[in-house]
Amino acid sequence: MPIMLQTASALSIVLVIALTAEYLWRKKLIHGEYARKFVHIALSIHIALFPLYLSWRQIWIIGAICIPVIVVCRLLGISKSVYEIDRKSWGDIIGPVAMLGCALLQPAAAVFSATVLYIGLADGLAAVVGTKFGQNNAYKVFGYKKSLVGSATFFIVALGITAMAFFALGVDGSNFILAIVLVPVLLTLVENISYYGVDNLLILLASLLSFMLLDVNLA
Repeated sequence: MPIMLQTASALSIVLVIALTAEYLWRKKLIHGEYARKFVHIALSIHIALFPLYLSWRQIWIIGAICIPVIVVCRLLGISKSVYEIDRKSWGDIIGPVAMLGCALLQPAAAVFSATVLYIGLADGLAAVVGTKFGQNNAYKVFGYKKSLVGSATFFIVALGITAMAFFALGVDGSNFILAIVLVPVLLTLVENISYYGVDNLLILLASLLSFMLLDVNLA
C-alpha cells in the first residue's frame, strides 16, 4: 500500500473513533468519564498497532497533524464527548505528546505499543471501572480521589501488557518474572500520585525507565 494511503487510512480511523464517540454522546449512550475514556481506550489500541504497518516517519506525521487539532478542539470546546467534564486536566494533550515523544525515540515496536497501552488502555479501564464500582472503596492521594478497584484494574491490565511486551521482546527467565512483578507495581504507584493528566507523561517515563533497568534494548 502506498505510504500516503497508509497514513491517510490511519488518520481516517482516528477520525472515525472521534466521530463515533461524538455520535454516542449525542445519542446519550455514553457520557462523562465513559465518553472520554471510550476515546482514550479506542485510540490507544489503534495507535499501539501503528508499528505493525507504519514507519516512524509516518507516525511522526500523524502526531504532528493530530496534536494541533486536539489543541484547537480543546480551546473551542468542539468535541463535547471529550470535554463535557469540567475539571482541570491536560491529559488530552499530554497523552498524545507523550506518545509522539516515545515515537521520536524509535524504540522497539513492543516497547512503543506497551507504553501507549499503559497510557490509554490501562489508565482508561481503571477510570471506567473506578467510576462504576469505586464509590465504596475510594481513597485520596494529595486530595484527589482514587479507588482500590480502579488501581487494581490498572495493575492487572498493566501486568498483562507487560507480560506480552516482554514475551515479544524475547525476554525470559528471571528478568521476565521480575518485569511482570515490578513494572505493574511501579506504574500503578506513578498513576496514583499523578494528577492534571500528568500521569500520561510520568507513565511514559516510568515505563521506559523500567525497560532500560531490566536490560531491554529499547531499539
